[in-house]
Amino acid sequence: MQRLPKLAALTAEDTGWGFFLCTYKELRAGRSGSEFLFLSLQDSSGQSVAKVMADVDRYKNEFEAGEFVRVEGRGSIYNGEVQLVLSAIRRVNPDQDRREGFREEDAILSAPRPIDEMWSELQEHLKGVKNDHVRVLLNRMVSDHEAQLRVWPAAQVIHHAYRGGFLEHITKMAEVGRFVSQAYGADWDLVLAGIVLHDIGKLQELAYEGGAANYTRDGNMVGHIALGIVMAREAINGI
Repeated sequence: MQRLPKLAALTAEDTGWGFFLCTYKELRAGRSGSEFLFLSLQDSSGQSVAKVMADVDRYKNEFEAGEFVRVEGRGSIYNGEVQLVLSAIRRVNPDQDRREGFREEDAILSAPRPIDEMWSELQEHLKGVKNDHVRVLLNRMVSDHEAQLRVWPAAQVIHHAYRGGFLEHITKMAEVGRFVSQAYGADWDLVLAGIVLHDIGKLQELAYEGGAANYTRDGNMVGHIALGIVMAREAINGI
């Protein structure tokens, strides 16, 4: 059996096996009343719906959402979209599966630009802030949350929903924002502050582990706008 192509290149004619990250898992009832597994699988190229229609009792406890999985199946068309129909699925056994080519990074969506490159770009923007108060606040927020800022997605599904997406979102907005602020004579320090801080609450709104983003309790109940206000206020009080 051959290896499946990347999900972005998957067609209805493809059959084989592959390693993916399961980002969503739900046991559903079909029209006939029989149960099936509805899944979302991910690799470095994209995401795809997958279904387990047969031997559901056998496979439903073989893995959980958020785990890397090895699957066997075929491509299929449903409502005009390509998806996978699986004949087998299990959680990855790293020691065993690495010999077949399993690598975590191949199953995680990531920003197209290198993280270090985007981080250096953000640091250059911060160095150019002239207002002492704004500069200290932004540097405090960025340094305190560096580990998250380097890997967090900007959203669960809407935009930049992949590793490093939050940092990419900030740097791209800064690129556009500098041009617009110059065109309209806006205060660049304040524009940059808005760019860096407007979504900072997503670091608490979303939990991100193993390449899958999920809403936290506070994310569901409070939301990133209010969470960001609290984070900024706490940083200001600590300066």
